[in-house]
Amino acid sequence: MTNMVQLLALAAVALAAVEAVPAFRVSKTLSSHMVLDVSNNGAPAVLWGFGAPGAAVSTTTNSRTTSWTTVGKDGVWRQPLTGSEATKPSLKPYTFTCSSGGASVTLSDVLLGRTILCSGQASAPPVALCLLPAPVS
Repeated sequence: MTNMVQLLALAAVALAAVEAVPAFRVSKTLSSHMVLDVSNNGAPAVLWGFGAPGAAVSTTTNSRTTSWTTVGKDGVWRQPLTGSEATKPSLKPYTFTCSSGGASVTLSDVLLGRTILCSGQASAPPVALCLLPAPVS
């Protein structure tokens, strides 16, 4: 019986020593049917997520433009968008496909725009706010 207990304890220590490889995924703050924030200062919008450190990540925009990045030592990858979609609001929906190591995540029906978080007192009158994209030239 003591040999069985020792064997089970050894197996538990061995399993605890094995480091799990994090699964590839995008951040839970990103999803389909969202508005991805583009900044006022010209910095590109960024897709990001988690994966195995050192793994390559490809991001395809609308099935045509592919960008590459690498998962950092902290297990986080960040992919700034490139091209005109990176910095301008748009009412045209985008599809982004992020892939790494055979795993793939697709975000569809994504609009680019400026997002604003509003709050106030419960007794304050409601205020309607309408945001429109910049005129297209």
